[in-house]
Amino acid sequence: MASTISTAAAKEATIPARNTLGFMRFVRVTSTALCRSVGHDSPSWYPVKAMPPDSKYCAVCATVLEVREVAGRQRPVCPACGHVVYDDPKVAAICIVERDLRVLMVKRGNQPGAGLWSMPGGYVDRGEVVEEAAVREVLEETGLQVKVERLVGLFSKPEHPVIVAAYAAREVGGVLKAGPEALDVGFFPLDDLPPLAFAGDLSILDGWKSRRYGGD
Repeated sequence: MASTISTAAAKEATIPARNTLGFMRFVRVTSTALCRSVGHDSPSWYPVKAMPPDSKYCAVCATVLEVREVAGRQRPVCPACGHVVYDDPKVAAICIVERDLRVLMVKRGNQPGAGLWSMPGGYVDRGEVVEEAAVREVLEETGLQVKVERLVGLFSKPEHPVIVAAYAAREVGGVLKAGPEALDVGFFPLDDLPPLAFAGDLSILDGWKSRRYGGD
């Protein structure tokens, strides 16, 4: 179980991203901390204001899509049949799990934020109950079984394609062990957190602390 980690040395990384018509391109970034290059707040990870569509072709008539302004936003539009692609946001669910005044953190093995730390969580599958997704992700990433106690809040930002549902949860079983997509797991004091993959995690923890220690 980790307690401290050193800041990663400066390195260059090639990051995949999609342009407004769905083509894969690569953004080369250089940073002393990967949080700045591949975290949720990074302009290189989400390089365009318009959310990327699923494909470059119209789902109705297979014509190549064009990007036009529709209802005040740049959206993919079919020039032949007029079909408009409205991209839905992704929903992620995370858990804040406390043990002995420390919170559970995961060292990420995948991008975004590989090598940095975040609270356990991940994307909600289509048709999956959000709370159940949060519990599943904790088990997959840390080996711990948890029970959701309450919603901390819903967190979103302008032009950002991910909505985060954060829950307070408590341990009910399992054994702490890094899952296949995690490099390490551990509990950390709030005043000595490891380097974070996502700057937004601090806001989430602040919201949790205000209720946990300051009352509702």
